[in-house]
Amino acid sequence: MEKVGWIDSHCHLQLDPLDKDPHVVEEAIFGGVSHIVCIGVNLGEHEKLRKFKEKYPNSVFLALGEHPLNDDLDQVDWSNLSAIIAEDKDIIAVGETGFDSQANFQVQHRAFDFQAKIALENGLPVVLHTRNADQEAIAGLRRYPDLRGVLHCYTGGLELAKMAVSMGWKVSFSGILTYKSAENVREIAKKLPLDSLLIETDAPYLAPQVVRGKMNRPVYVGYVGEFLAQLRGLEVAKMAEILRENFFDLFKERF
Repeated sequence: MEKVGWIDSHCHLQLDPLDKDPHVVEEAIFGGVSHIVCIGVNLGEHEKLRKFKEKYPNSVFLALGEHPLNDDLDQVDWSNLSAIIAEDKDIIAVGETGFDSQANFQVQHRAFDFQAKIALENGLPVVLHTRNADQEAIAGLRRYPDLRGVLHCYTGGLELAKMAVSMGWKVSFSGILTYKSAENVREIAKKLPLDSLLIETDAPYLAPQVVRGKMNRPVYVGYVGEFLAQLRGLEVAKMAEILRENFFDLFKERF
């Protein structure tokens, strides 16, 4: 992989087994990854996230929210999340929140509403999880026309992606983009404006095809970036430059 200043816009350094590797961040930095966004999926992970930020203050950045598949999603203390987001200036986004067909959509909509309002109150974007739930996500976005965010690990359809882009959102692609079975994802990635794209690992999940079967790691984001560059007919360095500009555009409130 070329060392061109990649940004992993979504990973989970705090999750097992990635959290047991003491060198994963140094490896990524050495491999040309300049920024890593570590995503917390529940309030209880905040202190774990803080440890990564304190150890790597110039490389690791944080997001915190409640994942749509959390078992206690309907019992969250949203005032606590609001207070943490307001106080911790190292948190650059709210989430991941979102919609997933494997759980109750009514509960997920209420959780999304709370997190969207917290994001708007703090001038931050949201990180949105969507799986087999495009119409639910579209309904959620329509309620908050001033909200900005990123559709993370995108595998949805063109309608949701285009709507999000029209609202100033970004669409992030993971190692799934490289899978032989993911032609639908590649078609979306080819059709969206260049200034709407981001990349991620979602580590420790979804390693790119070239390393599939291994634990995913932030350093592997370069494989996704290089694949996307080839898909869009751009030099690798140019694609990395575009992705960096897109990242700082979305997260400009905290940079």
